[in-house]
Amino acid sequence: ERSGRESEQDIELTREEIVQEYLQDVKIIDRQIDEENRICTATAIMSKKRVQSIPAPDQESAPARLP
Repeated sequence: ERSGRESEQDIELTREEIVQEYLQDVKIIDRQIDEENRICTATAIMSKKRVQSIPAPDQESAPARLP
């Protein structure tokens, strides 16, 4: 459920669409749940081609850096 002004809702929807586009080719390859500490961790992969084609939101002309 969304609350707030209509313009804020539009911004939130746009952000959700951008996140969905970023996560389109992401695949989770490992999940671990630590019940005792209530921590869930996951490892995901994305093709290098996809990473290099996504511009950074604050630096659209900067190349993607990979570890």
